[in-house]
Amino acid sequence: MYIPEELRGILASQEWVSIFLGRPILQVRVIGDFRHHTQQYKALQNGVAKKIPHEFDRPVINFEFQGAKRGTPAIKGIALIGGMGPISDGNILSALGEKLPSLEQPLRLLSLPPPRTAIELIRGGVTYVRRVWNLMNSGYQSYFLLSNSAHLNIQFLEMMPFGERVVDLRDKVAKDAKTKLISRALVLGTRRAMDGRLYHEHLSNLGIQVVQPTGLAQSKIDAAIESVKQGRWSARDRGSLALELIELASKAKSDGVILACTELPIALGAEGIKTVRKSGLKLVDSESVFVDAILRYLRL
Repeated sequence: MYIPEELRGILASQEWVSIFLGRPILQVRVIGDFRHHTQQYKALQNGVAKKIPHEFDRPVINFEFQGAKRGTPAIKGIALIGGMGPISDGNILSALGEKLPSLEQPLRLLSLPPPRTAIELIRGGVTYVRRVWNLMNSGYQSYFLLSNSAHLNIQFLEMMPFGERVVDLRDKVAKDAKTKLISRALVLGTRRAMDGRLYHEHLSNLGIQVVQPTGLAQSKIDAAIESVKQGRWSARDRGSLALELIELASKAKSDGVILACTELPIALGAEGIKTVRKSGLKLVDSESVFVDAILRYLRL
């Protein structure tokens, strides 16, 4: 079977990838050491991001952790829907492995790059919907979207089999902002998320005012997100982004910032996040909120 040149180099150092099929699809089924496998998955996705910059050209990666031991698991476990950003998918799964190194129940992560343009919809729109439908129809205990922007489609997922089991992580992010006593939040994310007013209702229901960047400021945020997705973000970029966010919040008279895109904590890095917090701003990191919410379900 033909394997694109970009993937050959990645797969050469990823012996744990068991099956290669299709569009391409990487089928990864593993048992045992959950933490170890999540670290390997992160390395795989970092390689994908750097070698294959265009989102829709990236492989679908179906990662299935089948539990700590061989045999048919007694429970179905949880399913994660990713694909909007390979590095973010890898970071979230790796963070779960760090905080929960021993996992008894199954966990599945379908990293499924979405079609965005008209051409991509023609090429793969039907296939994309079918793959999401098949995942939903598998009857997992709970479903989680690993992307903020993907929550704009949550009503579509709720119409599918077991749609009532999709957890709306926007509720968790909004409650975290409320817990941190944010009264006027600068919400930062993709232009699509901002145009869709992704967090307006959830924050407003808790009495939190919402402010969003516009124009050039939004373009800079989009550029940072895309650079992270392609593995091109540098340490120098992190420092300048932190200062820009502080200035944006000051101009917006916001007392808190919500990183409403899981690429933004990666773009800032630990030092950038520390710089923002040192400025006196309260910070909500959606990636950390997502990880903590998933962990609570895994520990039930």
